[in-house]
Amino acid sequence: MIMIRILIIDDHPIVLEGSKILFDDVTQIDVDTENDVQNVKKRILKKSYDIYLVDINMPKQNGIE
Repeated sequence: MIMIRILIIDDHPIVLEGSKILFDDVTQIDVDTENDVQNVKKRILKKSYDIYLVDINMPKQNGIE
């Protein structure tokens, strides 16, 4: 079975949880969430992801940067 790893990055907790819930019933998808853009680099050094869903309007640093 192939496992797809997704990291959702958004500063709104409701968006993070709602997006994660969309994938709950899919056993081949593993979803992590992050609400602080400054923690993303640390997180991706510890675990690799196949897909990133990124909010481009975040405080401190936008999702494109």
